[in-house]
Amino acid sequence: MGQKRTAILLFSRSPQEEAATKKFTFRRSQEVVRLLLRHSLRQARKTHLPLFTCYSPQQRGNSFGERLANALEDVFTKGYDNVLVIGNDSPGLSRALLLKANKALLDGQLVLGPALDGGVYLIGINSATYDRQQFLNLHWETPNLQASWQHYISQKNIAVTRLCGLTDIDTAIDLWKFLRHYRTGFIGRQLSACLHRSTSFIAELKANTIPLLSLITFPQYRGPPVLDQEQ
Repeated sequence: MGQKRTAILLFSRSPQEEAATKKFTFRRSQEVVRLLLRHSLRQARKTHLPLFTCYSPQQRGNSFGERLANALEDVFTKGYDNVLVIGNDSPGLSRALLLKANKALLDGQLVLGPALDGGVYLIGINSATYDRQQFLNLHWETPNLQASWQHYISQKNIAVTRLCGLTDIDTAIDLWKFLRHYRTGFIGRQLSACLHRSTSFIAELKANTIPLLSLITFPQYRGPPVLDQEQ
């Protein structure tokens, strides 16, 4: 049977683990995480590409890179040429960005969505250019991830498309900076409503975050296992 084309893989911790791991301290941390996760799922479904999810209970491996590699390979073994890997913490992710990434993949390019903290919010990779060992050697969960991808690209001598930079929401300050500039969008309105219901978050902002706003001079925008396919 001939290969299929592109599938999306959402790779994420469970909402409970994500809320506990992120540096959120307000009462509605899990609700914020669920809103961000639903946003990623919503944008992925809008593309009408096959969608697989892999949450932490399904993941296999001792490191982030190993767990992601195993999940990615599981999608490849289902017969897909290309996989778009996304996470659950980039509220700027959109259907348009995913479709742009898919077009580049179909043109034979590797695709990276750079996060402004040095990581990536999206990876688009073809089975022909995937190298497990080099993939494992990437500097996962560090600010040097983008630089290590450059080495991967040069070793494979492949063309790459880089999408616009986005913010990953890892802390309460990341979330506040995002909402300062994107409060009126759909996900921004949802997050704002959630946080305004949390009096502890407002108190924390007054005590800790607002004094840091004078340091902000520009907006910040900011990813396997038995796989579950989303219908």
